[in-house]
Amino acid sequence: MSTLAQLAAVGTGSFGSRVVDAFLTDLNKGSNSASIGVAFDVGANNGAWTRWLLRRAGSRGVGSERLRVHVFEPQPRYESALAELERYANGSVRFHRAVASTASANATLFYPASDTQAASTLPSMAAAYSARGVLHAPLRVPSVDLASFVGAETGESSIALLKCDVEGGEYTLLPRLLTTGALCRVRHLLVEWQLNALSPRERLSGLGLRLGFDRMLRAGCAGPESSWHVEHDEFSKNNVGETVEGLSKVCNRKSATRNHTRWESHIFS
Repeated sequence: MSTLAQLAAVGTGSFGSRVVDAFLTDLNKGSNSASIGVAFDVGANNGAWTRWLLRRAGSRGVGSERLRVHVFEPQPRYESALAELERYANGSVRFHRAVASTASANATLFYPASDTQAASTLPSMAAAYSARGVLHAPLRVPSVDLASFVGAETGESSIALLKCDVEGGEYTLLPRLLTTGALCRVRHLLVEWQLNALSPRERLSGLGLRLGFDRMLRAGCAGPESSWHVEHDEFSKNNVGETVEGLSKVCNRKSATRNHTRWESHIFS
């Protein structure tokens, strides 16, 4: 079992069984027998992952009375299936037809894609996975401030799991969760990264976030005695072979021998 000082980046496979099993193991510990497990399925699509989680929890003796799953998915095509899942779960699942975002709003633009798993708040991501790159008309859907939501739904006695599969939205959502402290309440993390969702000029900062993510958790969250379990899903189609503007310049500058430090000023607009 890894500790905060030993965060590991491993492949998730299809559903992230390692981090999920660690979550369920922590729930079943004797000292946590009264704990409640709270899972956040952010980017649920058709609900397959939540259904699998419920089955896996049941096979390990974690009943519905000890598990709450919040499912976020704005695509109308999955509304009936996810509403059925909510009814089937006998109170352990709550379906939110909304985008989990950095702020709450009544009308957030969400872009469908021909590949329904690539629908996104980023038009570039949706267009990349649509026939001939044609962008479908956006939907207007509500959004939920995920940081505030996680803070309200977790407490000292809860053990939390976050599955984040938001088709490029992770590059803005995760920093918000970390800076607000909400991410420190979630000790079991399953994150899918999509570098190709970003424009070439944004990819350098996106890559920096991915590579520094575990270190930021160690530095930003207290309680190193608590166990952390982090899995990164970096499907090659979404992350390999993408042009990263400015990367060679950074590498050349960092590898050059210099006897002085040069400060550079940047103006952000």
